Amino acid sequence: MMYYNDQPADTIFYQGLAYEQLQKMEDARAKYYKLINFGEQHLFDKFKMDYFAVSLPDALLFEEDYQTRNTVHCYYLMALGYLGLGNIEKSQKLFKKAGSLSNHHQGIIRHQNFVKINGNK
Repeated sequence: MMYYNDQPADTIFYQGLAYEQLQKMEDARAKYYKLINFGEQHLFDKFKMDYFAVSLPDALLFEEDYQTRNTVHCYYLMALGYLGLGNIEKSQKLFKKAGSLSNHHQGIIRHQNFVKINGNK
């Protein structure tokens, strides 16, 4: 689950790509592993409503399955991490799992066919 001050996951992914362009491969891998580790750690978290003022209006207006939303987000994070590491097969499996739960997640739609042109893996 994202909070109002969290960095979007794709920003961390693109930071990794930028480090690759700077030939800072260790820093790039650290960004990718950060995505994977966070997704793995929180994949099976049980959602509990946090009535913090920023999230309450959304909860009152929209009926959403927040447990599924968390699962999708975790699969998405892991998929981005594996994509950055060059493990395309694992990345695609995770994008597919996430996409089977949410057919409108823009990050999945945007990144599932992402190709690293320069070949850095």
